[in-house]
Amino acid sequence: MKPSKVFHLAWSTNLDECEQNEKLAYGPARTGLKSLLKACGETGAHLIFMSSDGIFGDPKCERFEDSLPCPINHYGRGKVEAENRIRDSAVEWTILRACPLGFNRHHNRGLVNWTIQSLKEGKNVTGFTDSSFTPLSATTLARMLASIGKPDFGKILHFISTPAITKYDFLRMSARRLGVSESLVSKGSLSDMKFKALRPSRQDLQTREPTRRVFPIERELEASLVN
Repeated sequence: MKPSKVFHLAWSTNLDECEQNEKLAYGPARTGLKSLLKACGETGAHLIFMSSDGIFGDPKCERFEDSLPCPINHYGRGKVEAENRIRDSAVEWTILRACPLGFNRHHNRGLVNWTIQSLKEGKNVTGFTDSSFTPLSATTLARMLASIGKPDFGKILHFISTPAITKYDFLRMSARRLGVSESLVSKGSLSDMKFKALRPSRQDLQTREPTRRVFPIERELEASLVN
């Protein structure tokens, strides 16, 4: 096979597991990626790598395409290592950063699955008021991935929603969309949680090309909750 494009989307997104098992955090950036870069080099394939907003952990960091990464956990550091290996390679590449959001039909895990199940069952949920992000629906992300081509060689792309939203406000908007009471959503703080991996308080990516890669948060939320 000699594909014109190769999409590298595989990675563990369980931050706590990555923190406890460094093979999950760094393995995809090493042996597997080395083989993939070799294959792309031999076939001339365009490598499109799905990175993450998790490379920016320090809340004081800027979050533009050309900003220096500032990861605070193994997951983020693994993504940075992969980005660096790709940028130092001789293959044609594009790096994409986004925060995908969508219902997972195959595994009952993830923010959207938990949100839909909990709110529909009338359970109380807690949303962090000190954790903001710029989520993008899986539908929009797939469309944008498919649009990446030769003009994007050697570029880092940010696809985001606007305005940035806290996890608390995300849950309140989800409750309205699902037709349940917003009173089910309580305010919480990251500082109250005992996660094994540090969580960034800010995951809101920024972009210098807003006309092409920024989408309204209401539309992205609507699309992500479709199950």
